[in-house]
Amino acid sequence: LRASGLVPRVWRPRVAQVSLTAGKGSVVKYIHGQQTVAYWWPQENRFWCRKPYDLVIKHPNKFAA
Repeated sequence: LRASGLVPRVWRPRVAQVSLTAGKGSVVKYIHGQQTVAYWWPQENRFWCRKPYDLVIKHPNKFAA
């Protein structure tokens, strides 16, 4: 499914991005409904995404030019 690219064409969940800054750096949360489905820690270049959202939410640095 990931290689075919079919899922993002059919399933388009409304995912909001929220940026938070704390003492140790910043974190970006991806929220669908009332549930956090992904996190990105930019200073560590670390990304975590809950399945099946990993089919529609890509690592932020993967698509940056």
